[in-house]
Amino acid sequence: DVARDGLDQWIYFLKNEIIQPEFTARGLAEAKEKLDVLRLDDRSRSEYEHWQLELHQRASMVETNYGRGLEDGREEGLKKGLKKGRMEGKAEGKAEGKAAGRMEGFCAIVEKLLRVKFREDVEVYLPQLYTMSLSQLEALAENILTASTLKELFPEPYE
Repeated sequence: DVARDGLDQWIYFLKNEIIQPEFTARGLAEAKEKLDVLRLDDRSRSEYEHWQLELHQRASMVETNYGRGLEDGREEGLKKGLKKGRMEGKAEGKAEGKAAGRMEGFCAIVEKLLRVKFREDVEVYLPQLYTMSLSQLEALAENILTASTLKELFPEPYE
């Protein structure tokens, strides 16, 4: 009864229901655990199976709760990200709106100055006026005081 390889070890185990400490065949350790459970009396085997089921349920609960936690975390992160994005978008929109409003207001003031100073028909120059940059509008506003004609301020009519 000498076990020389894995097959011999399995045969020895099946004949004698014993696994020697030096046995190394694959799967023998699991087989020994199963045999140990089968050797238990009915009450002990039932308690063991109940314990195994409880371990399985606990592991399943942990895995489920981990998955739920991950899902909840992702949802929370998405909500916070969207809220932050909306807030940043609102702030950016307000800033752009204020800048556009200031620009429009400045254009209206320069138009009014042109109408008061020259009393001419400034309509032909308004499209040019309303497409100027802030620095161009500032220069135009300064020059209104010293200009004698609209042509000095607007060398070429806008077409």
